[in-house]
Amino acid sequence: MSSCHITPTTEDLDAVIRVPGSKSVANRAIVCAMLAQGESTVRGVPDGDDTAVLLNTLRDVSRLQALASNAFMIAGDPQGRLPNILDAQLAGTSSRFMTAVAALYSETRIIDGGEPLRSRPMADLHDGLQALGADVTPLGELGHLPVSISKGRCVGGQVTLRG
Repeated sequence: MSSCHITPTTEDLDAVIRVPGSKSVANRAIVCAMLAQGESTVRGVPDGDDTAVLLNTLRDVSRLQALASNAFMIAGDPQGRLPNILDAQLAGTSSRFMTAVAALYSETRIIDGGEPLRSRPMADLHDGLQALGADVTPLGELGHLPVSISKGRCVGGQVTLRG
């Protein structure tokens, strides 16, 4: 067994510590950049399934350019240049974001994922989008992925969802 010896210091410390980026914040920044006009730079994007799914979706339609380690230029496209089928793999957060984003566009998109993600409940999100006027059609079990979604008559408004 090795021993560790730490010598306390009485002098001021001067250091820079970089903490990993937050996947939650990064996902929201990526979605905002997707919906914005023009180009946005998102930095500090952590590795992980959720962020990878969103970045790959943008890469598939040539809206993503890698700039440096964990930094990306995203071409905003409020008109909806997205793949017709969005594969969320196992990323729950990304699947929910992609479902809501798909409801902004007239063209129908299919949101799907791996079997474990298909078993996760999404009825509250689907019901909320329908209450706003989006066309949401289950392609499997009601309230789960896969789902077909488009803007329909969705014009916005208020909706209440369970937390």
